[in-house]
Amino acid sequence: MSGYFEGTTPDIGLGDHVIGSAEPAGDQIVLDAADMLGTIITSHGGVQVVTITAYCERDSLGDAEWWASQKLEALAISEAGEIGFEDSAGRQVALAGALFVRGSAIVHALTMAQMELEFIAPVASADPAFGSAPAEPGTYGGRTSDEDYEANSVSLGYGPVLQIAVDRQAQLRVVPRTLGSKAAGDPRGAVMALDITTDLVSDTDHWQVQMEDKWRSIGAAKMNVTGNGNTWSNCVLDSIRPEPTDVYATTLRYSFKREMS
Repeated sequence: MSGYFEGTTPDIGLGDHVIGSAEPAGDQIVLDAADMLGTIITSHGGVQVVTITAYCERDSLGDAEWWASQKLEALAISEAGEIGFEDSAGRQVALAGALFVRGSAIVHALTMAQMELEFIAPVASADPAFGSAPAEPGTYGGRTSDEDYEANSVSLGYGPVLQIAVDRQAQLRVVPRTLGSKAAGDPRGAVMALDITTDLVSDTDHWQVQMEDKWRSIGAAKMNVTGNGNTWSNCVLDSIRPEPTDVYATTLRYSFKREMS
């Protein structure tokens, strides 16, 4: 059950196991009438929202996180291309003119990377021939499963979980009085978000005091976020969201925004 996206150099494979679906819809023009009823005068174009769930087994937590990070970064700078996926019986679907809109990733059980991706694609009278998924990269060197996340060399806490997301501005323009659509300008504005959820345990001060100390120590300038042998540069701390408690521990969600260049 392979999958791929062709539209950048090199083409992007989507992992070991890919599940996809597309929901087509049109754009109706409705003429309002005096009696509060409307008349549909024409139907314009058609856009499909394509959702993809992709899995890939990697060698370690850091290896899986970097695999997902590199996929999302490549998709974030891609142009219109072809998205392909198949079912467990090998029956294939390919959609041309697709644009990547957003995606997120998390790693399960230290090695299984999971991505949730969204594309938009034109409704077309015929689909292209199914291509082939590129081979996945080998193991990234120096990666670990230590869960040792830091921001600006400040440890972020116990039992952390990293979620990675990318969002950007990408649109299709519908074609009047027919089925179909095409890209409306170049996609832009892609930003990566890194959300790290950790536990903060305090044996001395109230956890609120320690959380504020971490905020000040991490700082407001661009920094490196590191963990499991990976480094994400050009990050800024956007927020720290605690779970309110009246005990000596809490859960914190650190949100970083990363400039991709």
